[in-house]
Amino acid sequence: MARRETCGSLRCTTVREGILSVKFSRVITGRCRLGFILLVIAVICAAEALRHSAQADELQSGIAAYDRGNYARALKIFTPLAKRCDKYAESHFGAIAHAQYKLGQMYWAGLGVPKDYDEAAKWYQRAADRGQAEAQAALADMYLHGQSVPRGTEKAVELYRKAANQGMAFAQYQMGTMHYEGAIVAKDPVQAYLWFSLALTGLKPGDTILVTGLLSVRPEGKVQVNKVINK
Repeated sequence: MARRETCGSLRCTTVREGILSVKFSRVITGRCRLGFILLVIAVICAAEALRHSAQADELQSGIAAYDRGNYARALKIFTPLAKRCDKYAESHFGAIAHAQYKLGQMYWAGLGVPKDYDEAAKWYQRAADRGQAEAQAALADMYLHGQSVPRGTEKAVELYRKAANQGMAFAQYQMGTMHYEGAIVAKDPVQAYLWFSLALTGLKPGDTILVTGLLSVRPEGKVQVNKVINK
């Protein structure tokens, strides 16, 4: 009888040890799987970072060529960069969006390519859809004057406002001008003063259009403008 009980106890002990062994193996396997998943995520993130760094370097090379007047080189860099459909590059300052804006500029002004408002509007729209403020303002100007897009003041105001809300001084100046003149939006001196004041803080040397506009509305702005320009 005692022998049977001993055998039964040993059998139970063996079964329990087997169950514990299986559970421990599952824990180890689960941890290994989690570690592998985290490693894969880390590798993917590192690859994305390197890719965005490479895009930023490409963009800077294109901008440098553009600034030197080497438009053929700039076009060669901007075009493939602008055509990439990158769901991770939809930030306001993404390299792809900026390249699209620059292409729009080149087609709008005929720099290194035949002047083509259709192409300009296409690239401005793509960049604007990504939240690129300069492209939003440029596209707004095309809507304001009906260049290759239906003339629409409401659409122009909408785009100017989007760019202005991102801190773009030219768009803020345009908002101020529209509220000051009252031709496109309701005349509102308070809103005009607000937008002009915001534009004033973003002025850079060479922003003569902004300076002229501000001085015509705010004679006392001369001292403030000079402070911004000369700092």
